[in-house]
Amino acid sequence: MPRGDSHGMTKLPDEKVREIRTRYTGKHGQVTQFAKEYGVSRDLMHKIVHGRIRKSAGFPEALKLVIGPA
Repeated sequence: MPRGDSHGMTKLPDEKVREIRTRYTGKHGQVTQFAKEYGVSRDLMHKIVHGRIRKSAGFPEALKLVIGPA
């Protein structure tokens, strides 16, 4: 099964997913702000920043400590 950039339904490339995860601080309203900025739904952005999807895109080291191993 194709994952990440190679999947035809991908809304954001791996590079953008990594950028989002690097920028994410957990500040109130940030998921909604990012969703508007990147043109995706809040639900999709929530899943991206919390590592529920797009695990193959990778995580910043600091986030790995918070959410655990992929």
